[in-house]
Amino acid sequence: MLSPPAARFAGLVAVQLVALSVGFFVVDRQRLPLVWAGCIAAAVVPWIVVCRAVLTGTRAPSLVQVLAAGVALRALAAFAPVGVLSDDIWRYVWEGRVQLQGHNPFLEAPAELAEVGTGDPVWQRLNNPETPAAYPPVGQLFLRLVASTGGGATTFRLAFLVCDLATMFLLAAWLARTGRRPALACFHALCPLVVAELCAEGHNDALAIMLMVACFAVFGRSPQARNAVAAGVLLGLAGAAKFLPLVVLPWLVRRDRRVAVPCVLAFVASYIPFWHGFERVPEMFEGLVQYGARWRHNDSIFAAVIGATEWLQGQLRWLARFEAQRLSKLPLALFFVLATVWIFRREREPSHAFVLLLVPVFALAPTLHPWYVCWVVPFLAVKPLPAHFALIALVSLSYHVLARFHHGDGVWQEDPWLKLAGYVPFYGLLVFSALRARVSPVAPPPTH
Repeated sequence: MLSPPAARFAGLVAVQLVALSVGFFVVDRQRLPLVWAGCIAAAVVPWIVVCRAVLTGTRAPSLVQVLAAGVALRALAAFAPVGVLSDDIWRYVWEGRVQLQGHNPFLEAPAELAEVGTGDPVWQRLNNPETPAAYPPVGQLFLRLVASTGGGATTFRLAFLVCDLATMFLLAAWLARTGRRPALACFHALCPLVVAELCAEGHNDALAIMLMVACFAVFGRSPQARNAVAAGVLLGLAGAAKFLPLVVLPWLVRRDRRVAVPCVLAFVASYIPFWHGFERVPEMFEGLVQYGARWRHNDSIFAAVIGATEWLQGQLRWLARFEAQRLSKLPLALFFVLATVWIFRREREPSHAFVLLLVPVFALAPTLHPWYVCWVVPFLAVKPLPAHFALIALVSLSYHVLARFHHGDGVWQEDPWLKLAGYVPFYGLLVFSALRARVSPVAPPPTH
């Protein structure tokens, strides 16, 4: 018979399993995206209750219980339909397969390889076929490895699910090594947004997050030389899977300078398999440039800035010759640099700094898909910032565009009121925290 704390924990996890099961297997997530967002929000509530219990040590579950529940949630995700909310998974399959055929996805867009896709149903489901690969080289090499198994979308989803499962265990190891409660791994293990986006939909962010958490687990609190080198290599590989992890390099270097060179070498070396000479270097980043210049979805501050930019272009003719979206990014880039300097001066702990850095990243981003928010989840275990919890609960509202796009007139049109509903709690909690003159109203995790 279960003890009262264990029974309470089992009940909370059961609520999550039911909410996610309804979302995965009952609700048509494309036709009823707001119902899906409601399922995520319903699963977030018990997650927050568990996280708070572990933080305070009140009726908290054990590490074994947390990991078992995390495995159960991921087992559920493994059977969910894949590629429903995002078509990124088909792009992963394609880029993995064309590498096996000797093509370079950085230099050859899918539209240039139409003859390769003849008879391949994956090619018909690709997004933006005119754009070459934007994912960095470690991500590409991982796609090639998975493609070599001969599997399709389900296999790729499983590969990223395994990465996320590894993150859960690595997080527990990192927490234990730094004197925190390993059960704080519940922040990642039980987060419904992570289960939905990284495990069910199979987004490749799972690989980079795993490598970044591994970096922190190796780095520990007082790294020896070999650990500092290993942490640098892991951070370089994480940055070569997704660029975002590189923002914490200055903090790690301040703690131990031996991290810098291995990080840079690992990052640069990852491009060697795709190297085609100095003259083609600009082409290597063409996909990334196009993504930065064209993509826009679920933005908040950026929407206001681009509106102001377009108004100014109407008043000042010489500004009209510049593309509004690119021009709008200049003041935001400057603001991010200033925010980074401010955080660097006031926060010395790298993992804490990353949680704070993600505030301007999320606020200023022209594109904020729900799976982008998963980046903050493991690090909330060491610095729980309330505003991020609100964003995790509500960011799935951004899927409201899918109903009209897929089953209406094909227009990708955001509802400003739903966008407000998704962001007002986030910014409200940021203001509240600032007024209270502290980052988080929650006590820091107990240490041993």
